Amino acid sequence: MTAKISARAYAQRRGVDPKTVRQAITEGRCPAQRGAGGAWLIDPAEADAAWRDRTHPGHGGKRERGKISVPGAGLAVDPGQGLAHPAAGAEDDGVLGFLESTKRLQHYKAALAQIKFQIETGELVDKAEWGREIFKTYRAIRDKLLNIPDRVSAILAAEARPDHVRALLVREIERIIGPAEPTQENLP
Repeated sequence: MTAKISARAYAQRRGVDPKTVRQAITEGRCPAQRGAGGAWLIDPAEADAAWRDRTHPGHGGKRERGKISVPGAGLAVDPGQGLAHPAAGAEDDGVLGFLESTKRLQHYKAALAQIKFQIETGELVDKAEWGREIFKTYRAIRDKLLNIPDRVSAILAAEARPDHVRALLVREIERIIGPAEPTQENLP
């Protein structure tokens, strides 16, 4: 463990204004503890690693945008996306690094775009709508099957040969459910 230094000394070391370091401490980007006199004490090695992981690289290490963290809760929220997720790989204080947050946001956006594409192309369907269609289809088949006795009972009563009775029943059932062998006409 390296010796702790003041916030002012750490600011000089990073080449930033001391206000920037205090803001980073307040935002959780720079770990620090209060010393006996109330001044911030910073472990430079730990602070450098946290600063690198939690600060947008394009901002020159001076600020971070696009992330809200819930310290101690282990959650990170991507603003505007409404996605709260466990901060896997996050520091103990529950803050995700900027790059990790950006990577997750891009992953969620890609997954959402894929789902939208699959819905538009008909690859994915609404479960409730699909259930209604299946119910209607099977209800129609059931009703047609239950109507067979009403349609053929008089013919069956007059028929003396069992093979003709069977052939008549098979023909009526196949007319409802379709032929046993798939053909070009009955393929989806």
